[in-house]
Amino acid sequence: MRPQAFLVISLLALSVFSVASPAFAQQPSGTLVLATPNPFFQVFVTGFQSDFPDVKVTVIFKGTTDVLKEVQAEKATPTIDVWWGGGIDAFLTAKKQSLLQNFTLDPARSDNAVDFIPKEAAGLPLYDTQGFYYGYTIGGFGIMSNTRYLSTFNLPEPKEWTDLTNPIYRNHIAMTDPRHSGSTLAIVEIILQGLGWDSGWKLLKEISTDMRTFTSGSSQVPDLVQRGYVGIGLVIDFFGFSSQAQGFPVKFTYPSVTIFNADSIALIKNAPHSDLGKLFINWVLSRRGQSLLYDKTVFRPPIRSDVYAQAPAGFPNPFQQTVSITYNTTLGASRNTVVPNLFGSIIIDRHSDLVAAWDKIAEAQTAISAAPPGSDLSNARSLLDSAIEKFAAMPIDQGTALAINSKMASDPTFFAQTTTEWDQFARTQFASASSDAQAALSAIPSSTTTTTLPTQTTTPPTTTTLPAATTTTRPSAAPVASPASTYTLLGSGVGLVVVLTAVVFLRRRMTS
Repeated sequence: MRPQAFLVISLLALSVFSVASPAFAQQPSGTLVLATPNPFFQVFVTGFQSDFPDVKVTVIFKGTTDVLKEVQAEKATPTIDVWWGGGIDAFLTAKKQSLLQNFTLDPARSDNAVDFIPKEAAGLPLYDTQGFYYGYTIGGFGIMSNTRYLSTFNLPEPKEWTDLTNPIYRNHIAMTDPRHSGSTLAIVEIILQGLGWDSGWKLLKEISTDMRTFTSGSSQVPDLVQRGYVGIGLVIDFFGFSSQAQGFPVKFTYPSVTIFNADSIALIKNAPHSDLGKLFINWVLSRRGQSLLYDKTVFRPPIRSDVYAQAPAGFPNPFQQTVSITYNTTLGASRNTVVPNLFGSIIIDRHSDLVAAWDKIAEAQTAISAAPPGSDLSNARSLLDSAIEKFAAMPIDQGTALAINSKMASDPTFFAQTTTEWDQFARTQFASASSDAQAALSAIPSSTTTTTLPTQTTTPPTTTTLPAATTTTRPSAAPVASPASTYTLLGSGVGLVVVLTAVVFLRRRMTS
């Protein structure tokens, strides 16, 4: 064979082999930008870069609602490639606003993921059939408790949302501001859909009277519970599971009114590095990526049914859980600007007014309950009913919420005007509720007195003082002498030296 012919055949063989073998294929390279609310992102970034070392990953860490706002603001010239994490409501909104790019998963890169992802769980879709977003994990929502903390304060373990209205939990609870957290917004929506608009908001207000703090990020609440700053947190389930896996004395409970929702991942429309974005999404949904969900710092249920064979002993399988409500994702997405901002304006921004009104109502309830038999309490009860009605009142009904949601999301002037009106409404209503409750107290016969607030679950508690998050006992320092005492001591020493010197001098003169 001629040398030239051998060289040509060798090059052809090498080119064919390089196409067939990934080891010889060109490795992806470039910079991938992820926006995520997931505090465990480093586990996945490390794994991804181990498999694709020529890809640099930049992470923007912020809450789901804030990611959506950034994607909306950058619609014309996006800087984010992949939006990774958050409830389905936010992704439905992004799809409706043409912010996402649909694509079909690569069977080879994703290990045929679609074949192993159920289409829905308890009626909720786990991925978009048009490929605009894909669920990568599934989780439920509920109550995380620090068991050691509860024992210290002699508090029962709360199991239902209504348990959290018990006055014994005053200042022992934390939750995230739903204006910054998609998972917390899901909790608010679960309560609203499970109980109805009016009853749901009343329950949320009563729970909030016991709230010690509202955090700006969902990962902060489990941290507060772990460290014992509070005993109870409203969270998505994996925070509790991860804490347990890391040895913290915590427990997670699913209330009877809850849902199991998919956290999703999506490619941003006109993403600057769309090929790398697709690569990452396929990798997250592959068996390799899904197995990282079992890392003890993550501990989230996989979206793939075939990966549960690798689950650690005792790991919960959400696909085997039952729920008591049918969650309407379309409804949640249709009011996902109104609901979090209504919660923020009425409950968080006016929290001190909210608590003051409820405490005054509790005082009136206690006094009425303690009134002697035969007392004329008709006027007092009427005023108390008025106070409770004003406390529970909301500035809009759910029909109006649906009607104004889009305008609030797109018109900053209307948004500012509306939230200002809500703030004024809350200020007026809580003040009026307090006034009616005080009038109810005045309408009770003067012989009736009370100093103890009720302990029923329908009334708020007195404030309980909590210990600091971390208490460190430091050894006492040695006492430090004051300048005056130091100078006195110095002066005494000098005087003694002078006297001794004089004595020695005189004795030498006498003996000489």
